[in-house]
Amino acid sequence: MPTQRQLLLLAEAVLSELPPGWRVRRCKWRWGGGFGGSGLCNSNTRLVSVPWPPTHVEVVAVIAHEVAHAILHDDEHRTHIMEYEAEQWSFRWLRSRGVRIPRHYQDSATRNVRDAIKTDLKKGVKVRRSVRRWAAPLTSH
Repeated sequence: MPTQRQLLLLAEAVLSELPPGWRVRRCKWRWGGGFGGSGLCNSNTRLVSVPWPPTHVEVVAVIAHEVAHAILHDDEHRTHIMEYEAEQWSFRWLRSRGVRIPRHYQDSATRNVRDAIKTDLKKGVKVRRSVRRWAAPLTSH
């Protein structure tokens, strides 16, 4: 488990990955156990809003997820692909720095992508098969 200092350094490091011209708004973060909707990336204003301070690995994962949107998604409009790619990028970034992503956060990320698939299906957007497979709930036999 990373220390508070290590979490802060990780958060600052991932924010340094933002493309030139992007700004960051650090929003007060209070631990509530839920992670959905706690960050925001707006490509029109080139602003990412992230929870702060980074008190848990999950908070750093949310920050990395929003940075991923800034890096990857200037012109993508299919929600399920944007969410899937942001989850994948943030997981790779964290793991490449030796961070273990808690299982409950991985489950939350999968639900996030599943919800994005539902949203796109309602809009009549064709869903990428590989993303649907990744987000499929595990079933016990």
